Amino acid sequence: MPEIADIIAAIEQTAPLSLQEQWDNCGLQVGRVNVPCTGVMVCVDVTDRVIDAAVSSGCNLIVSHHPLIFRPVRQVGADSLLYKAIVAGVTVYSAHTSLDNAPHGVSHAMARQIGVDVERVLAPLAAHPDCGTGVVGLLSQPITQAEFVDRLKQAFALDFIRCSAFCPDRMISRVALVGGAGGSFISDAVKAGADAIVTGDIRHHDFVDHEHEIFMADITHFDSEKYAKEMILQIISEKFPNFAALIAGPDTNPINYL
Repeated sequence: MPEIADIIAAIEQTAPLSLQEQWDNCGLQVGRVNVPCTGVMVCVDVTDRVIDAAVSSGCNLIVSHHPLIFRPVRQVGADSLLYKAIVAGVTVYSAHTSLDNAPHGVSHAMARQIGVDVERVLAPLAAHPDCGTGVVGLLSQPITQAEFVDRLKQAFALDFIRCSAFCPDRMISRVALVGGAGGSFISDAVKAGADAIVTGDIRHHDFVDHEHEIFMADITHFDSEKYAKEMILQIISEKFPNFAALIAGPDTNPINYL
């Protein structure tokens, strides 16, 4: 049985902490690492339900995409997730922008979902030009905006998409994709010659400022990053093929539209 430290080491081979953004908090969030790992629960966000599922499944390690600790912690009350994880003996590790920025990271997974052949990283890291935020690439053949929206809905299992000004017959060939909140990278996508950008959390003013430059498709923060779970699971399964690694489910978008 591997130790928790062994699982973390395998993840960091693919998504080293050196790739995370300065504002982020990837890595160990809480718990012990030099103990046998009884099982891994993989999720996007650490919630009460995820911790309960880990405990009931006999998993003493949760690997999340979003960090459990993102802002300074001033107290750890009995109703906090940190306290709950500690009392349950569950270690939490987070691979956020370390996984986003890794070679073949989250944005690459998005590209595969819609058949984009990645040409390059959209906003490469200065010290690691093959790593960074987002990707840009080509569809196998140009399609209309209407066909593109339908492809996004099918690929990401969406009922709706927030879009910029819609011209159903306008063609799309080069596409930029950014997992998470990618509104600040719209200008990079325009400079890269992209016909469209697919991301989450696009602001009102982003839609206004760029509506004549590029087609913008907001598929929500959660849905742009939900394939991070499968990526983490694959990393663990390839290194430890006979080890129990589970995806917390159903892991759903915390934002509801009524």
